[in-house]
Amino acid sequence: AMYLAPEERGKSLSQRLMSIAERFARQNKFRTIKLRAGEPQREALRFYEKAGFQPTEPFGKWKSDPTARCFEKKL
Repeated sequence: AMYLAPEERGKSLSQRLMSIAERFARQNKFRTIKLRAGEPQREALRFYEKAGFQPTEPFGKWKSDPTARCFEKKL
């Protein structure tokens, strides 16, 4: 999970955190990153799309959650 307190937003921290996560995934031979955000999290949805994540079918425990928005990014 990734969450930034409102007072920390707008400081490019999200981009840095995502960059670290992607670097870790590549170093450990992961081929895909999958994530989930909720429909009410509009800022998160925009962030993931700008970061190159593509919408995908809900997975895991979110398959039955109508508010879940799932994404993936091929590395």
